[in-house]
Amino acid sequence: MSRRLDAFTDFCKVCSNMPFCFLPVEDQTLHITKLQKVVRQLKEKLSGNDLLQTRAGQSILSLHTLLQQVPVNELEIATRLKEIYVFFLENNEGIKIEKFDEWKKYLDIFFYRAFHHHEHSRIITETCSHLSQDAQQLHDINMVKDRIIFYVLEYTLQLQIELLKISSVHKQRKAIMHGIIVSAGNLPSLESLMRTFQDDVVYAFCNPLLRDQLLKIFLNFKQAMDTDDVPTIVSALSVYNIQLLHVVLDSGIKQFQGIVYKPYADGTLIRDIIKHLQI
Repeated sequence: MSRRLDAFTDFCKVCSNMPFCFLPVEDQTLHITKLQKVVRQLKEKLSGNDLLQTRAGQSILSLHTLLQQVPVNELEIATRLKEIYVFFLENNEGIKIEKFDEWKKYLDIFFYRAFHHHEHSRIITETCSHLSQDAQQLHDINMVKDRIIFYVLEYTLQLQIELLKISSVHKQRKAIMHGIIVSAGNLPSLESLMRTFQDDVVYAFCNPLLRDQLLKIFLNFKQAMDTDDVPTIVSALSVYNIQLLHVVLDSGIKQFQGIVYKPYADGTLIRDIIKHLQI
């Protein structure tokens, strides 16, 4: 029973950081295969005890079906795992409570992330369904200007410039954690803004492929932030800015235009900013 619990914990752990579909294909196959094996074993055990018609049995049967679907339905899987968690807890076969605590920790994070993503995606999809294809494209271009350039890049590009002026890692950390005053005003704490940035940017776009692209960019940078290592964060910030600038460029916008912060002069070519950041 302990090994089965470990398989569920491992799956929840990888899904707590980012959508399962973002993992390399070989990793997806590995985790699904491991989980399918555990679910088959549980099916056989419950079937032998005539328990497949119980709520736990139905949850396991449902999970067995869900694991065969491509792409996987994360929210449904997380929901079934919450039900199976209760079954394991009520039928504990000498497993240490710490094992359950670890599983629940990652299960709760996984469920919240999957639910959060599902609901935000549902809302923007519903909103965009009332727009024509041309109107959706125009909406997304306006969101590139409003959310990516004005809301995020003006700030993150300016912050990167300021961080590179600071030679002390301690002072860089202070700027990242608490913000810094510049000529254009106050640059707030990067840490406090990242979650807001992610939600307000990713789920503003009609194009689902663009939403996924942006979500990957934000989650990769979040992983760097989670290291709490300043050089890693500063380096990742440059990659993050470059990736967002490529999104801007791909939308057809060729020149930078600032409103509040002016990290680069108005009219500076986006491709030139990218080249400058790559030096």
